[in-house]
Amino acid sequence: MSGPNRISRQSLMSKRARAIARREEVQPRVLNWLLAALVIASLFLLASRPSQAAPQILGLVASAEPLPMKCENGLCATEASVFCLQKWRMSPTAGTSYHPAGGEGVQLIALTDDGNTIVVPDPELQIKALRGHSAVQIGVDVEWLYARKYQSVSLKIGHKVSLIPEAWAGDPRPLTQKDIETALGTLRDMGHKLVDTAGKNVAAAQLLAHVGGKLPRLGRAHDDIRNAAWKTGLKGVSDINAKVLAKAKKKFDRCHDVTFGGATSLRQCLGAQHDILMGKLNARYWGATEFGM
Repeated sequence: MSGPNRISRQSLMSKRARAIARREEVQPRVLNWLLAALVIASLFLLASRPSQAAPQILGLVASAEPLPMKCENGLCATEASVFCLQKWRMSPTAGTSYHPAGGEGVQLIALTDDGNTIVVPDPELQIKALRGHSAVQIGVDVEWLYARKYQSVSLKIGHKVSLIPEAWAGDPRPLTQKDIETALGTLRDMGHKLVDTAGKNVAAAQLLAHVGGKLPRLGRAHDDIRNAAWKTGLKGVSDINAKVLAKAKKKFDRCHDVTFGGATSLRQCLGAQHDILMGKLNARYWGATEFGM
């Protein structure tokens, strides 16, 4: 072949040599990019792990009545009132896992297929911080319940129960055995006197949580459900002090009004009112004991 379009062997070899040289220049850059990407991914994974020390041990407030557990999205769960036993540690972030310890324990009560009510042995409870040190969510997997042919479940919380955060390997300041013993002993005894048995404030907070617990966990309830929420929430609750009832009803009515429109649900508002009451009790506890100063 002749003419301007002819590619000579020499020029072909020259182009191949140049291409090889370019590849040799590009390959180190690609490797550098890959290494940089791996470093960034590693940093992201490290950042996603808990970087703070173990959060507070919490006091779980006893339930006067079994708490109904609402089943949604694969989980049967209820909210429970808690308070902080260790002011000097950080409040838990939402989703922090806990396990119960001490006191009279926590019982999962189930209705079986044949209509009997039993206390479930060794329930696989999932306890997660919900809103700081004021409320936790306690749940159990629906499939786990279904496999055992339970129709419905509720939760009975005994006196002086504490919640210990689950330990993790990278904790820079983990809880010591002395920390746990003090929290379950001296601190929990003080909390029982000043929070668990604090009269109408803790009772009103629990009543709000009880009513809110029968509303959908996610999204806004239909108007018919909202309007019947107070009456529905009181089912299964007995021996309510008149002052406690009036205090809780006033807060419920306020929440019902302010959540008529907007993004905030009635359940979220009731949760906020619950947390305000528990916060006041927690402040009282911190101010009364040298351990909380």
